Amino acid sequence: MVDGGLEKALPLILAIHRQLTMTKREWTPLNSAVWRAAGDPTTKEKEAILAKLKAAPGIIQFRVNRTRVSYYSVSKGTLWQVPEPAGSDKAPN
Repeated sequence: MVDGGLEKALPLILAIHRQLTMTKREWTPLNSAVWRAAGDPTTKEKEAILAKLKAAPGIIQFRVNRTRVSYYSVSKGTLWQVPEPAGSDKAPN
């Protein structure tokens, strides 16, 4: 993450993870509550963070979901998937 310049995005990544875990959902709106949990960055900081995260879809996935309170919904990217241990029923042969 540091190599990709995503260190400023870490509070948002953790806030999204927390929101998804608490609500037990796969997607959550990227609304003011999530931004507040991420430290309430300025508009310019938000734009920079979103640009960096959109360039790294393995970390956070975005989809347009226009509502009164948010423009995007977000989900964990493919890098969050934990491989099944060898020998388990779900592990590929």
